[in-house]
Amino acid sequence: ETRYRRLLGLVLHHRALVIGVALAVFLAIILGLVPRTGFVMFPQDDSDALHLKVTTPLGTPLEQTEAVVASLERQLPELIGNDLVAVTARVGHMETGRFSSDRERGAAENEALISALVRNIGRERTSAEWIQELERTLVIPDSVEIVFEADMIGPVHGLPVTVHVESNQNQVRRGTALEVAEWLGAIEGVTNVEIDERPGTPQLDLNLDYQKLALRGLDAEDVGLTLKAAFFGLVASEHRDLDDTTDIRVMFDPSARRSIDALLETPVRAVGGELVRLRDVVKPVDLPGVSTIYHREGQRTATVSASFVPGSDHTALSMAARIEEELVPRFAAIPGLRIYNGGEAEDTREVTADLGVAAILAVIGITVVITLMLGSFLEAAFVVAVVPFSAAAVVLTFFLHGKPLSLL
Repeated sequence: ETRYRRLLGLVLHHRALVIGVALAVFLAIILGLVPRTGFVMFPQDDSDALHLKVTTPLGTPLEQTEAVVASLERQLPELIGNDLVAVTARVGHMETGRFSSDRERGAAENEALISALVRNIGRERTSAEWIQELERTLVIPDSVEIVFEADMIGPVHGLPVTVHVESNQNQVRRGTALEVAEWLGAIEGVTNVEIDERPGTPQLDLNLDYQKLALRGLDAEDVGLTLKAAFFGLVASEHRDLDDTTDIRVMFDPSARRSIDALLETPVRAVGGELVRLRDVVKPVDLPGVSTIYHREGQRTATVSASFVPGSDHTALSMAARIEEELVPRFAAIPGLRIYNGGEAEDTREVTADLGVAAILAVIGITVVITLMLGSFLEAAFVVAVVPFSAAAVVLTFFLHGKPLSLL
């Protein structure tokens, strides 16, 4: 007790020096360590599931995609071992959202999603660490692409890296999205870069030559009916019973639609009864297709997303700032193109902005309560003055442990 009294007396005797040192340490932590500590709204260390987004070559039949998925599923129990709780797979889409399991229809025959649930307690690795291990050990068939993604926990919309590329011009949007993906893939610590606007089945545009149509006594409706008969059939009659009515359709032979050449040889009947080959009145043009085109606020938008490898120094906010500083200016001169951050970075910025206001109101409220309890605003101010120093100590502790601050 005597020692503590001596120490207290020493501190009070040199109170100006003690306060100055405390303020210097406080400012050093706030100005020097806070920008380097980082902030993650919801840490993902406790994520208990991981997803494998499987893409086979375009045009792969559904049955073959299912066989690829089955071969990958068989490897997971051996590779993950006791940490694995269950494995599920869905063939036909790669959506990992909250309502993906409610889908009644698929999006593409060459896409599939494998989900692996891992143990919550006593596991050997986290979901992100198991992704790193699977990237190294999983035997993937040739020409099959896999994007790994840890299941997101908390009310976070999107991955840590989410870049929206907005443009109604298809070539500009797709080309820019590819450049953004390449730029992200070259950054160390960034992994599993993905573009949501994936290639789809190529399409064939049959551009009508209206002059040739007129010369042969045809119009666009004649061509449309012929193509409809070739692919879907035309209702020629119907069969009725007591409960149901069944349409009887007349279709072209399947050989008429197995190749472009066969399709172009399809005859179209003119008004006078003569038959005209389809190739004589159309100009076929092959166009690349996409499986899905997404819109944000009425504009066509491709989204490039990525994750971070465990142990990297990146956070959603730090990467968003880097994207805005280094990447966005490259495309600023392209008309009709807009590139902006979304996902976790956008949510984090909104939350942190609100937290600042909430913190100020909380400190004011605490000060008022203590003032009413002690009957002195000055004494309440002395008590509340401890709060900023404790917050600085929290920042210092997180920094020394190499952990970012979080909402929790």
